[in-house]
This record gives sequence, structure tokens and C-alpha cells, in this order.
Amino acid sequence: MSRSPSTATDRCAADQPRPPFSWRLSAVLFLLAVLPRLVAVVAVPDRWLEGRAGDEAAYWGLADGLLETGVYGGVQGDNPQRGVPDAYLPPMYPLLLAGTALLTGHSLVAVDVVQAVLGALACVFAFYVAVLATSDRRVAWLAFAA
Repeated sequence: MSRSPSTATDRCAADQPRPPFSWRLSAVLFLLAVLPRLVAVVAVPDRWLEGRAGDEAAYWGLADGLLETGVYGGVQGDNPQRGVPDAYLPPMYPLLLAGTALLTGHSLVAVDVVQAVLGALACVFAFYVAVLATSDRRVAWLAFAA
């Protein structure tokens, strides 16, 4: 006996709303988010960051230490000891800096571009999470803009 294409499970699956994902909308959202960030990268020179201090110095120190020694840690405080592992700061941002520095030779502009792209992707992600959570596009646009 052959089964008809409209079995109970097929009807249940058809009744479920599809996620509101669209490649075209995603591309538009990404462009809306990334273009102002890239304009800021070009418009605001990073040369004023020549003297690193505070968190920036710590993150770049961890990235540089990772590239020089292959060990994550040992650069906090007044007595940096490269190659001594520690877990003072979370590793993802220093890993991002190390990877970008390895590929571009410590280009601050390259780091800014990578951060602009990641920030734009986060906006697109926030939009879709808000749509799925609330089914309200107005809320999704607010999440995107935030």
C-alpha cells in the first residue's frame, strides 16, 4: 500500500512556520551594519594608539607572547614574563589579534576591519535571534540597531 504525500507527519511539518532566514535580507543587513564601521575605520586613524596602555597593552602583549613563544600568558603587570602560562584574560581576543598580526604584520587597520566584520555579523545574528524570539520585525530591527 502506498502512502500519500500528505501523511500526518508531513502535515505537522507543513504547519510549522519556517524560520525567517533570507540570504538577501542577511546581505542587506550585513551591508547596513558593516559600511558605517568601515567608514569609521578609514575616517578615524589609529595612529593615536601608538602608546599602548591598559587593556590594549595586555591583549597585544598576550598576542605577541603567543606569537613569540607559542604560550598564552605571562605579560600582565609591571614584570612581563613571556612564556609563563596564565589565565588572567580570556583567550579569544588575543588569539584574534595574534592571527591578524601573523597575517598582516601587526596592522591596526586590519584588526579594525576584522572587528568591523565581526560586529556586523553580530548585528545580523541579533536580528534573527530577535525575530525567532518575538516574531516581531520591529523588535528585530531594534536588536539589529543596538
